[in-house]
Amino acid sequence: MNSFFNSKTCCLKTLCLRLMDTILDEDTILDKTAHPLLVVFINEDESEGRRGFSLGDPPSDSEILDRMVKWWQLGSRVQKWEKNPELQPKVLVGVALDPAHRIIIGAVKIDKILKSKEPDFYEMRTPEKPSLDAHQLRGRRLCADIKFGRPKTLNFRILPARSDLG
Repeated sequence: MNSFFNSKTCCLKTLCLRLMDTILDEDTILDKTAHPLLVVFINEDESEGRRGFSLGDPPSDSEILDRMVKWWQLGSRVQKWEKNPELQPKVLVGVALDPAHRIIIGAVKIDKILKSKEPDFYEMRTPEKPSLDAHQLRGRRLCADIKFGRPKTLNFRILPARSDLG
């Protein structure tokens, strides 16, 4: 079951199986990945020509990935990660829907972080043909305690690796 969404059609079997799994909280996600994570919220709205996420009409994998990888206002965090590479997120996790129904729509390895033309905004470079199911996270529900803000600058969370929590 490598694909959660098959083109534009939701793979209902995988969705139903994963939705029955335990709801993930920050601790559980960190236990599954053992790496720092960049968790990004994808709303239903189009952004800079890139589709939002709707469960009724899910975008294709390539559209989901395109929306997940850019543009995130990471600012000075990137300079900190350059000095301490072990702190840099290694997995990009895209989440969607309201807090009571929040699901992971994609999870992919981050190869490199690229700067945009706009100050402080960055794009994540991923493997050439990424699976959007890194660590078998895709389709899993998320605890409502993982919150995101409305402004663009608050639409992501950085979850440090276990050893970084200290």
